[in-house]
Amino acid sequence: MVTDFQFYKAVRSYNYRTKLMDVLGELEQRILIYMRDNNITKKAIPGYCVEVYEDKVVVEELPPGDLNQLYLGFNSD
Repeated sequence: MVTDFQFYKAVRSYNYRTKLMDVLGELEQRILIYMRDNNITKKAIPGYCVEVYEDKVVVEELPPGDLNQLYLGFNSD
């Protein structure tokens, strides 16, 4: 049995996620336009790898890198 409070939380959650779904299409279009304009199908950015496959956006989460850290190669001779 579902309580009144559980019902209320479910309705609130449903409403919030429905709004997110509406925005998701717009964000996907922005990504597709950027990728097409730059003539690329795959791009790595800090924390993510973005790929367009058959007009679908595929986002893979990667471990974030430190943007303020410079690479310093050491020679271990």
